[in-house]
Amino acid sequence: MEYIQKLNDLFNKQSLKNKLNKGDSQQAYKYLQIYLEESDHSDLYNYLMTFAPEVGMSVFAKYLKKLDGETRKVQLSKFFNSELFKENRNNMSTKRGMALVALLYKEQFSQDEIEDALVEVCRIIMNTTKSGINSQIIENVSREFIDSVDTGFFENYKVSKNIDKNDFCNIEQIFCNVAFQNITDKVNVSPKKQLSILYWLMNFNNTTTVNTEQINIMINKIRAWLPEFKRVVIEDGALMRQYKIEKNQIANKDKEAEEQILSDTKEEKKVIKDSKDQENIVEEGKKEQISIQNKESDETSNKQEQDLQKVEVTDSVSNIDEQIDSQKLTSKEDINTMKEIDSIYMSLRAVKEKFRTMEKDIETTKGNYQNYKCQYNNLKMQNAELIKTVSSLKTEINEEKMKNIALNSQATKMKQDLEMKNKLEEEYKIKMKILHETNNMIDNNSLQEFKNKLAGKLSNVYQDFMEVRNELIDPDMGEILKIKMDEIFKELQKQGIKLS
Repeated sequence: MEYIQKLNDLFNKQSLKNKLNKGDSQQAYKYLQIYLEESDHSDLYNYLMTFAPEVGMSVFAKYLKKLDGETRKVQLSKFFNSELFKENRNNMSTKRGMALVALLYKEQFSQDEIEDALVEVCRIIMNTTKSGINSQIIENVSREFIDSVDTGFFENYKVSKNIDKNDFCNIEQIFCNVAFQNITDKVNVSPKKQLSILYWLMNFNNTTTVNTEQINIMINKIRAWLPEFKRVVIEDGALMRQYKIEKNQIANKDKEAEEQILSDTKEEKKVIKDSKDQENIVEEGKKEQISIQNKESDETSNKQEQDLQKVEVTDSVSNIDEQIDSQKLTSKEDINTMKEIDSIYMSLRAVKEKFRTMEKDIETTKGNYQNYKCQYNNLKMQNAELIKTVSSLKTEINEEKMKNIALNSQATKMKQDLEMKNKLEEEYKIKMKILHETNNMIDNNSLQEFKNKLAGKLSNVYQDFMEVRNELIDPDMGEILKIKMDEIFKELQKQGIKLS
């Protein structure tokens, strides 16, 4: 069939170039449409899986839309049970399955049909993965489904039937790990959609199957949300209970905590620019505390206030006492004030030290990032080499296929020639047999005719001989016999018998 050959040609082109251009994609779409209208669908589902989702799944969804409910259900079942889909090689089924579910939603299929399809796809993903919800699964589910559908899918979803516990576990594991993940930078689900996914999952079940590690990742992501989204979680007791979230885990109490949270979620741009900024913070803190203490003391004179502002805060209480003596500050309240200032200064130094520690941690993180980046670039180069090698091998395989096709064609022609030769040989043998039999018949007839003719010629001579055979031979008789023998020899020579 012509459309099968065209699809094979397009598949070979896709294998060589890893993808089809716009024109070839349209051709593939056209020939898949023709195939879908045929009654024999033996290889159809393999072709649907082979081409990119925007081709294979798009044409399949359009075809399903035209069918009645029962026929549509049968076709979907055949697709999900096809050999290539069940294998999920290189997450082909993850990508195409999620794309199909998104298309079913966009084409306004019934919720039961969408739900059944989603259950089948998630089941295949969990049954075939060997490393859990890895980065490839996360990227495919995010790109082909979560990014493809609007939040209305999750917000307007009404559960119409009970889903098996294992199937719900598959769905929750996949969507929680995709919406709240820290594996790949290529996926970034918005807080609004993250929140919609949590409420969508609560529609299925009032308990969670997500482990503690994933819940902690979820909490860290929620911490970074804007207040209006975070407030929704805090005010929803059912959601907090289901995912074992405590209010103090996501509420930021002070600036230092907020900065730490922003750092944890990679949203902190800077804690402090350099050591000079840190010194300015300390000095401003000292001045502010001096001003506050002076205002609270009604008994301190204006001169003492001026003197206190000139006092240099030092690293120890003994230095403060010396400063007091030099300034002749004898008031007990003044001494207590200076001690409090020293305490505040020591606290600020502790904060400064903490900032320095944080800076060291940041530098360590930067170093680790550079190492990871270097490893990533190396892996990227290796991957590029592998892709190049695979492409070269594909070219060699296709060349070998073409050689095999040519050899098969030659072998077929030689086989046909041999069969023709054998047929001619058999015909020749039959003809030779007939000819041989004919010659034998001719030879036998000629010999008999010769015998009869010779007998006729010699019969008179034979009779004369028989009459005189018992008589004595005299000279006259001898002459007669000589004449008769001469007649016999002449007759034999006449009949073609050579005597000498």
